[in-house]
Amino acid sequence: MPAVDREGIAIRAATPADAPAIGRIHVESWRESHRGLLSENLLDSVSALVRAAMWRGALESERPILLFVAQRTSGDLVGFVGGGSSRTTSLPHDAEVYAIYVLRPAQRRGCGRRLMAALADALLARGFTSLSLWVLEENANARRFYERLGGAVVGEKTELDNEHEFRVVAYGWNSLESLSSTAIGRH
Repeated sequence: MPAVDREGIAIRAATPADAPAIGRIHVESWRESHRGLLSENLLDSVSALVRAAMWRGALESERPILLFVAQRTSGDLVGFVGGGSSRTTSLPHDAEVYAIYVLRPAQRRGCGRRLMAALADALLARGFTSLSLWVLEENANARRFYERLGGAVVGEKTELDNEHEFRVVAYGWNSLESLSSTAIGRH
């Protein structure tokens, strides 16, 4: 197991065997962080099995995404981050965080910061230089986290998911170096 922090959590690359836990974390954390911001119907429509299949497919594809998990010494996963090439041309950044979720009991303990650093290190190793991500405009906790990591608002748009419309904002980092594991102590 990779280095364990003082909270008993290690960050490591995900494997296809992690997909069920990643799917569960994705749904549970998504519901926790978006309760009161999105409709209950939308929150309840997300399935851990569907998300697990999505993440397994992403890991097993010909061009797998970068996916890291936060794992307790007990073996339980408590968070994950996934990213890769930017999926949007509206932002100048060459890489994107597709998802980052940490279960509430593991939040505010450096887990999210270490996940972001692992992703930044892997992206840097692949030649990427900058990073962006999209977050629900009303998700104040997530937005504060990205701002503490040095992210700046670089875009906004309205999204539509079935009958639901919501605003999202993009955060960007012009240099992945600022998020790397060597810079993590400066935040």
